[in-house]
Amino acid sequence: MTFASIANIQSESTPQIIAIIIVVALIDSILKGFALWRSARMKKMWWFVTLLIVNSAGIFPLIYLIVTNKQYKTFKTSDYTKAPQRIKKQKLL
Repeated sequence: MTFASIANIQSESTPQIIAIIIVVALIDSILKGFALWRSARMKKMWWFVTLLIVNSAGIFPLIYLIVTNKQYKTFKTSDYTKAPQRIKKQKLL
């Protein structure tokens, strides 16, 4: 293979590579958003920081969402999701 043929192959496959990168970045962003939301809602600070820092093309957030699925279902039905009671306003003098 000559250099010209390698350059030709790379220029023809560039749009497909860019499309794949864009799709992976979108999937990663969506999964990371759900994982960060769940870890913040469950007050798991270390998971939140880890998910925020680690870039794994969606693999780590997907694993986190799968592993915490059962725990999150019980968390949603617990007393943590009840709305806080309003404090009665006291009349000022």
